[in-house]
Amino acid sequence: MVHLRETYRAKPGRTDALARVLSDRLIPACVKHGAALIGWWVAPADGEMVIIWDCPQLAEHRRIIAEARRDPLWPEDGWTDELVETRREELLEPMDRYGPPRHTLAVSGFIADGEGRVLLVRTRLRSDTWELPGGQVEAGEDPVTALVREIREETGIEAEIQGLTGVYYSTARGRVCNLVFRGVAVGGRLSSSPETLEAAFVQLRADTVSQWVTRPHFQVRVTDALGAHTLPYETYRLRPYARLLRLSGQH
Repeated sequence: MVHLRETYRAKPGRTDALARVLSDRLIPACVKHGAALIGWWVAPADGEMVIIWDCPQLAEHRRIIAEARRDPLWPEDGWTDELVETRREELLEPMDRYGPPRHTLAVSGFIADGEGRVLLVRTRLRSDTWELPGGQVEAGEDPVTALVREIREETGIEAEIQGLTGVYYSTARGRVCNLVFRGVAVGGRLSSSPETLEAAFVQLRADTVSQWVTRPHFQVRVTDALGAHTLPYETYRLRPYARLLRLSGQH
């Protein structure tokens, strides 16, 4: 496994501007086209920023970046002359592995309103398709809390989660495990966000999912969730055992 480290040093007084370009334009454009981001870091004191990519095949990563450069998300011409003092690339090879394997845990919500319509979003990163709202579980969050937060942030809707409809594990791009939950809208008002271009409640049937959701791995999640069954889910702590949340599921 090889990692690619990009190091940028901002011109004097341009640290914040460069950070915005990287976070809002360059990194999203690369991720949109398949680049596997491990993380990025900023040292505000000296204006240095580091991006590390997972590169199982360096040639494939270069191809992805070339595609990203043609995307409208990519920073406008001249941004490096204006903001960047120096930039360098280095390949990093791990010498050993310590600790357990790392995976990303994500959540998505199949949220219905009082008319049976399903909440979908169209994001800036994946503007070619609609999908279920959701996102990554942050440190210290349980999955249900994270999902309610993500739905609120992306759509303005308050949701009540009822049960688990499926678990989906991707072996690519950082090994992501996605939990999909069913729930209902209980308040809020539809709105877009910095992450979403549109949010809407739409009528969905198994034979119309592909008209809205164009990516196959998203279609599977929606089709599975259209069924009536949900699985039990529980959040708990140990020593002593205490149940924090229980969703019993429906059959």
